[in-house]
Amino acid sequence: FAEGPVVEQFAPADHSKPDFFQIKDIKSVISLKAETEAVDVYREDRGREFLFQNQLGTLQKFEQSDWEQLSTREKADVCQTLVNCLVQHFGITHEIPLQIQKIDWNICGFYDNEKDIIVLNSLHIDSGQKTCHTVVHEVFHGYTKELVRVYEQASPEDKNLMMFYAPGVYAKEFQEYHSASDNDLEQYYGQVCEIDAELYAMTITQQIFEMLENN
Repeated sequence: FAEGPVVEQFAPADHSKPDFFQIKDIKSVISLKAETEAVDVYREDRGREFLFQNQLGTLQKFEQSDWEQLSTREKADVCQTLVNCLVQHFGITHEIPLQIQKIDWNICGFYDNEKDIIVLNSLHIDSGQKTCHTVVHEVFHGYTKELVRVYEQASPEDKNLMMFYAPGVYAKEFQEYHSASDNDLEQYYGQVCEIDAELYAMTITQQIFEMLENN
């Protein structure tokens, strides 16, 4: 990770309620990562594209024309299918159930670390693509929890390995995690665990919708 440039953030002035958007300068962090797609060559059964293709009929329902016809229960089922694909891809050894509830307006969803479940906000599931994005974002948080668990079990010597650099950063952030409901969004968005989850969600959501478009 490296210190990034000051960038312009285009976001609502007050995230606790509907508000006008404003431009604000914030500090950024650059996450440098090695290419990992080659892993899927050796474990095709856990490759994202393989898993998504197998569930394309269900994932197709994220397209807005289909999505807006679904009930809340049906939307939850589609989201759960996506969760299951990503859990298998990441190699997570436990299930991650998904629920849809009415929670604080300014939160789209969250990963419950104690119960290992994902909760989506029923107020923010009108868009299929945005909901897909939120689901991927939260599953990534479940994955980072597993990385931190392995990191904390490692010996002090092993923790110096490069492979444990990101989990070490996540572990420190989890000790003093800043939630979106804390009303300090600069600190929330500046956390490496949030930056990485957001970048991953953007990439995977784009990949899914490109597959749907080309199907």
